Amino acid sequence: MKQTIEERIKALRLQIMIHSIIYYEMDNNIISDAEWSKRAMELVELQRKYPSVSTVFDEAFKDFDGSTGFHLLRYADDRARGKAKYLLRIEGKLRE
Repeated sequence: MKQTIEERIKALRLQIMIHSIIYYEMDNNIISDAEWSKRAMELVELQRKYPSVSTVFDEAFKDFDGSTGFHLLRYADDRARGKAKYLLRIEGKLRE
């Protein structure tokens, strides 16, 4: 089943948020910088084309240009941090 634009934007925002937490807060990674950039640029383009689409983390991604996810950490919630830990755990990369 194909995702709607809103679903794709939501999925990309969640992925970028979670992988930014993993990279900047947990000093780890499970996707390459190139893959993160690819997803970020797709999101930037979708948000440019569909500025009225509202979904998760609207404020965090308001001026997102795809260059970095560092600023997203201030918007990260416990749920996103929990998902980041879960992904690291299943990848065998969680440092406790």
